[in-house]
Amino acid sequence: MEHNKNNPKDEIDDLLYDYFKNNDEDVPIETSKAIDEALYKKKKHSSFNISKIAAIILLCFTMTTGLIFAKDIINFFSEIFDLKSTNIDNSGIVDAIANKNYIQNVDMDYIPIDDNYSIKVDYLMLDDLNLYLVFNLHSNKKIDENYRISITDLKLTDQDGNVIYDGNSITFYNTNQTLYCDGWNKINSSSDYCLRELLYIMTNGISNLNTLYFSFNNLIIYHNNNPNSNLKINKSINFSINIIDKFINKDIYEFKSLQNYKDFNINKCILTDTGMYLLYTAPEPNINFTFNNYSKTKRFLGYRNNLYYFIVHFNITKNIFYFENKIILIETYTNRTIELEINKSSTN
Repeated sequence: MEHNKNNPKDEIDDLLYDYFKNNDEDVPIETSKAIDEALYKKKKHSSFNISKIAAIILLCFTMTTGLIFAKDIINFFSEIFDLKSTNIDNSGIVDAIANKNYIQNVDMDYIPIDDNYSIKVDYLMLDDLNLYLVFNLHSNKKIDENYRISITDLKLTDQDGNVIYDGNSITFYNTNQTLYCDGWNKINSSSDYCLRELLYIMTNGISNLNTLYFSFNNLIIYHNNNPNSNLKINKSINFSINIIDKFINKDIYEFKSLQNYKDFNINKCILTDTGMYLLYTAPEPNINFTFNNYSKTKRFLGYRNNLYYFIVHFNITKNIFYFENKIILIETYTNRTIELEINKSSTN
């Protein structure tokens, strides 16, 4: 069968096809109605991606009915966003995507970057500290599995022009930039015509974001084992993504320290659908915190002005967290008790 470059088939298409081909169960009425509505929208908007809309609808419905298809979709998203291969525990994010549909399925066409390649964003995940983007590079020809993509000068800004990420200025010592760390992770694809990469960014705060603007001029398709096969494409690419209401009106609890400490400063502590995050600075790198017996991941962000910057992710989410007015942390270096009080306005 000839490959259709205008509407390439992806893993969601495969899951839908296999499910309805191999199962005798009737399509749920709610799902059928939703798909009919999506088909109506597709007539009005040629770029409307019915396969992914249907999959998300099925995911939401089957999680309450127990149909086997839900497990396939959950596994699909878990594999895309899991970072264990990079020694990062982001299980809270994976759980939120799998169990709460905490994800934005981006509805956009491929953007041509030359005669053979085009690019788009498939999925987006956002909370106050994390931004995850799944890039999808499509080729008219089959791509060797050893190739990867890198966008070296990617710049992300919000609707007011505030810089969220700038690949040309990623130094930690640039105080004008948002404090962040970033990484790229290759995503396995069942298609021989696509490369996909997950860009994960951790910042010191993303707020009031309703439109995300993308711009870059340099994209590199590089080979892991043969640098002579690398391809660099130079073209000015600009596009934007409107953020869904779920990520604009985020349900987040904020906490603040009840007192100041000389040997560390807690810059931010929030509890979200993806976990609890503690952002702090200290002149001593051994300063660390625990919260009850919850597992945690500590990440070093950088060193600036004689201070170490760290972020700790506790594997706990709002739905299993019960509190009154404050939480109690233990600072393990001195075994002190640290009290954090909830910001009442964050619970409204």
